[in-house]
Amino acid sequence: MQQLNVITLLEDLGVEIIIVAVIACAASVVLRKFKNVSAKVCLFISFAIALTLTFFTETVMFSLSLSESAQKAVTSGALAIVLTSFIKKIAFMDKQDIKSGLEKLLSSIVLSDELDKVVNDIVEKLKSETNVDEQSVKDVLKENVKSDLDEATLDMVAKFIIKALSDSVKK
Repeated sequence: MQQLNVITLLEDLGVEIIIVAVIACAASVVLRKFKNVSAKVCLFISFAIALTLTFFTETVMFSLSLSESAQKAVTSGALAIVLTSFIKKIAFMDKQDIKSGLEKLLSSIVLSDELDKVVNDIVEKLKSETNVDEQSVKDVLKENVKSDLDEATLDMVAKFIIKALSDSVKK
């Protein structure tokens, strides 16, 4: 049902709005890749590009009124922000993001003074080994977890870490 709502929404917007939003998203992603800009600046740039291009296109090429052009420009900018934030999350995840995510995940089951050690052990193990499996992650966790952690939770966390790391390697 959600897919149908998205398709209906995109059909109602107009092809030019979607094309400009995609172009703005691509431009901000390329800019972020080559220049060291923050994620918020990247989103703002995406919005500004879409807003400007759509307003210009609708006013000059399609001869719409200023209010109609402004409305479509804001819609295109909003769509560009949504696309950019979705792409940004996938494209710009780096090792520091992975490490931060691991720390957040493990903070509930690992003693706080051992958290850095566990995360660094996992990262080092991944760097040194070409084949890291669930058992190797579980071994590192078992060395440093609280004593009241059950096997099912340990399995779930190890599977989640392996899945997250394998997804980030595919990118």
